[in-house]
Amino acid sequence: MEILTQQPTVLWVDDDVDDLMMIGHVLNEMGHRVNLVEAGNGKEALDLLKEMYEHEQSPCLIVLDLNMPGMDGKQTLQYIRSQTDFKLIPIVVFTTSDRAADVAFCKQYNVPLFTKPIDYKSLKNTMGHILGFCKAGDAIKMENTKYK
Repeated sequence: MEILTQQPTVLWVDDDVDDLMMIGHVLNEMGHRVNLVEAGNGKEALDLLKEMYEHEQSPCLIVLDLNMPGMDGKQTLQYIRSQTDFKLIPIVVFTTSDRAADVAFCKQYNVPLFTKPIDYKSLKNTMGHILGFCKAGDAIKMENTKYK
């Protein structure tokens, strides 16, 4: 695996391929320069995270969907937070769920939860907020800083 080191890396974990394509398009359109590494489930994300760590290239942010096959977002979050090497990486949950139990779970781990928006304008706004959690946020070039 080769990770681009000039750009901050965001590990995006979501099993919906259409969502991943849309996210990449929105980030590109907004002028964000990030190396977007995609994983389709928690196990794949952990494998990528371990490989990045071995190459001394941790992501500046991990974005998790909660509802995925196999190892879901909750299990992934719990595992990451239990690991010394990864527990300080910022995590944001980006999911279709707005259930009170899911919100409470995220609060327990001090992780913000964003509900996936249904329209493009709201998605752009949400992406701006999510990337604000990136440790290397200052390194992300933003051509459009207004998300209205």
